[in-house]
Amino acid sequence: KFKLSRFHEETRHLSLILSAHMVQLAKNIDFETALAQCEQVLTSGQAHQQFLRICQAQGGLLELLPKPKFALDILAPKSGWIQNFDTEKIGWINVAIGAGRKKINDQIEPSAGIQFHAKIGDHVEKGQTIFSLLGADKTKLTSVSNTLLSTATIVDEPTHCIDLIAETLE
Repeated sequence: KFKLSRFHEETRHLSLILSAHMVQLAKNIDFETALAQCEQVLTSGQAHQQFLRICQAQGGLLELLPKPKFALDILAPKSGWIQNFDTEKIGWINVAIGAGRKKINDQIEPSAGIQFHAKIGDHVEKGQTIFSLLGADKTKLTSVSNTLLSTATIVDEPTHCIDLIAETLE
């Protein structure tokens, strides 16, 4: 069975909370009941099966997606806390490695992307992997590695990550 990382657990939790709010509104039920229903749909595999049906309806076959040929780890240059990321620059780096487009006819490289190993507020040690660049073109990955490193601000004092849900409106 797939072991969830800390990032997966946080994303799972956020998705369940947001989904439960939508179910609560759609069915006019209390939040705890909605949350329990969402948890059941997720753990039973129903959500995954629906995702696969949506992919198939659009002509997608996940098992045919290529795996990246190369992975280039980007290491923290010093110890400290992640204060922020320059997300706009990260977006343009994705375009440069083929994970996004400038123009509609630009070719997408489906195995390209950036994997995060740290988030805002995390303490990192010098030499710890904070990103992995993934893709089929090692030259492209190498050419953006220093730029990607520059997108992470590492500071000497602990920082706080903002809450992902600031408030809910009733």
